[in-house]
Amino acid sequence: MRGLTTIVIVMSFFAIYGHGKTARAQPEQPLNVIYPLRVEAEKGPHDFILATLKLVLDKSEIPHKMRPTSIPMQQTRAMERLKDGKDVTIYWAGTSPEFETEFLPIRIPIMRGLLGYRLMIIRKDRQKIFDTIMTLSQLAPLHAGQGLGWADIEILKNAGLSVTAAPYEHVFKLINAGRLDYFPRGITEAFPEIREFGPANPDIAVEENLVLVYPFAMFFFVNKDNPELANAVTLGFQKAYEDGSFLALFARHPHIRAIIDQAHLSQRTRIDIANPFLTTATKEIPARYWYQADKIFEAPQPHSPAPGKKANLTD
Repeated sequence: MRGLTTIVIVMSFFAIYGHGKTARAQPEQPLNVIYPLRVEAEKGPHDFILATLKLVLDKSEIPHKMRPTSIPMQQTRAMERLKDGKDVTIYWAGTSPEFETEFLPIRIPIMRGLLGYRLMIIRKDRQKIFDTIMTLSQLAPLHAGQGLGWADIEILKNAGLSVTAAPYEHVFKLINAGRLDYFPRGITEAFPEIREFGPANPDIAVEENLVLVYPFAMFFFVNKDNPELANAVTLGFQKAYEDGSFLALFARHPHIRAIIDQAHLSQRTRIDIANPFLTTATKEIPARYWYQADKIFEAPQPHSPAPGKKANLTD
């Protein structure tokens, strides 16, 4: 009898807290999936992310209700709301050890690592300066901007680059005014941001010749007191990989296709830097979840010049 009781307890534990394909107790009420309404243009990277979120929740076959917040939120505020788990129940962001400690991360890169391929938003009349840059040491004297609280700040500083943090929308104004030299943005972000923020900042543009590369992942994050939602997203993401539906979405989504074509990565000089802030668990993500996984973790030691080389981002 005692042995039977032990088995029941163990099975109950895995049903509630297990990830992957472990059986789960179905929630009595639909999962409340509340994500931040964003101020960015609807047809952009967040359009793809929301399509991914809907796909994986549907694949989980767990009842859920998905809706945005009533007011727009940027990352800092969204993460604050996610901590209390009421106004926001799920968010996506570039990962960091802090985020992975504070929240439940779903460790499947939403963008397959493309967030670590960075184009630079610059002031148009400074393109001639960037035309002369081929190495990390040549980039180092220039000054980068980043959003407040972003994980990229320490990655760039670790590589010997100068960085100033400011509110997200304000960084575009600082570039336009010539107070900062460049704003590294993921290849899925740079061109949509020019379309959105360019009218108010007419002197900004996407730099034409460089791509800065470091290992980086965007995850979905869930409040620690909401393992049911974390399990649903994990299960759904795994199913979407297994049946090919996520890779089909990634390959065919108009935003992803257009951005990769527009970026002309094969014609850009690639500068690699390290990301020493990846957690062990993130480093151990299976290779199939990364875009060109065999190369994404190749990077020189911090502060060493990186030889200019042509990027190749084809499967």
